Amino acid sequence: MHILVLNSGSSSIKFQLLNMPSGDLIASGLVERLGTNATRVAFKASAATYEQYCELASHKEGLGEIAKFLKDPKNNILAAGEEIKAVGHRVVHGGSTYSGTVAVNPDVKKIIKELGSLAPLHNPNNLLGIEVAEQLFPNAIQVAVFDTAFHQAIPDKAKRYAIPDILYEKHGIQVYGFHGTSHQYVAREAERYLGTPIGRMITIHLGNGCSMTAIKEGQSLDHSLGFGPSNGLIMGTRSGDIDHALIFYLVKEAGYTPEEILKELPSLNLEKIYATITYYLHNRSQLDFYLLQLINHRKEKYQEFVKNPSPLIQRLKAEKIKRTQITAK
Repeated sequence: MHILVLNSGSSSIKFQLLNMPSGDLIASGLVERLGTNATRVAFKASAATYEQYCELASHKEGLGEIAKFLKDPKNNILAAGEEIKAVGHRVVHGGSTYSGTVAVNPDVKKIIKELGSLAPLHNPNNLLGIEVAEQLFPNAIQVAVFDTAFHQAIPDKAKRYAIPDILYEKHGIQVYGFHGTSHQYVAREAERYLGTPIGRMITIHLGNGCSMTAIKEGQSLDHSLGFGPSNGLIMGTRSGDIDHALIFYLVKEAGYTPEEILKELPSLNLEKIYATITYYLHNRSQLDFYLLQLINHRKEKYQEFVKNPSPLIQRLKAEKIKRTQITAK
């Protein structure tokens, strides 16, 4: 049975075609830089390799290229009359609804869409990948595998934030965790490699997105990402943990608009920024006093730095003077 596995990102699609239950790899590849005139298409199978740069405007066109490569008789991938039986989709955010793999139906797609505001770089494109795959492979079962599912085991003491209960109970504000499929796989492979069960371990996922997970007896115990996939470690296009006072400072002292902050800190969204500004407006006197202390502290540190530069700065200044004198001669 042939199963196609898809990972639809913000501007790329990665895929593998597997023969199950053996797990043998039949074909793989990626389409990257979608929406540009330099889209890279790179596919590989045992009897065919294909790479080109072209202009593909959408995920639908990218998936169309993948389907065309897989179905082309010259590539000897699918035999005559043979079809892909299932398409598996990596979906980043499943909220607290899904703790495992599910077959896609209208309700599943609705929840993936609703959770798009919590994973704006991922869920909309994951859903788009599902909808396009439904059109291209109409006879295949569509299956969703959620990054958050592995972290459903995180206990309340690590899952709950120090905020009023109503925000958790009514709005579901909690640690959801991400990259779950990666952390679960790494944990299992570490045990397989060492040939022994590991009671406690820390797994690290490093890519354009980054996270760490504490694992106890095969279950997620704590995790560096939280409500959305933006906090924790520094990532490719996400700043990781930052102090929310930074938003107050940028608005009040640096004159930034919310839209400008969003441009500089793409891991945020306007909803978060406006919520922070609203909080500031309701607590202005306290926050202004706090910001004034920060500004004064910064000025004092700068004056101290000017009066007493570090040994490194002193050496660099001396070197600069020496070079200037040599040049003058």
